[in-house]
Amino acid sequence: MPTQEDRIAALEQKMTTIELERLYEKTKASENTPTEQAYNYSAISHNLTMLLGIASGQEHAIRLMQGDLEIIKERGEHQEQDIRAIKDDLGIIKERIEQRFTSLEGKFEQVLHQLAVLTAKLE
Repeated sequence: MPTQEDRIAALEQKMTTIELERLYEKTKASENTPTEQAYNYSAISHNLTMLLGIASGQEHAIRLMQGDLEIIKERGEHQEQDIRAIKDDLGIIKERIEQRFTSLEGKFEQVLHQLAVLTAKLE
């Protein structure tokens, strides 16, 4: 898929080509007098200058967007690192909880065993 910059460049090239063709046809039709030719060359020059100005303005805007995109990429990378750290921390917490449950199960078994011993003595 072409980038936005490629698409803009292609559009600008098409616009320039269309404008030059139109001016060429106009020039061909009015080649009768040198004054009209000079006017048409002046119009071509004017239009090309305008197109170059538009292109340079868009180039600046594209550079700004590329800078913003880099910032977004950096933030995304930082968020990925943060998510990995959170996952690691949750894994550690899970292990600790499992250890505590295992410990509590052992203690509960001891209490039940002692209760059974006491119950047997009382009978």
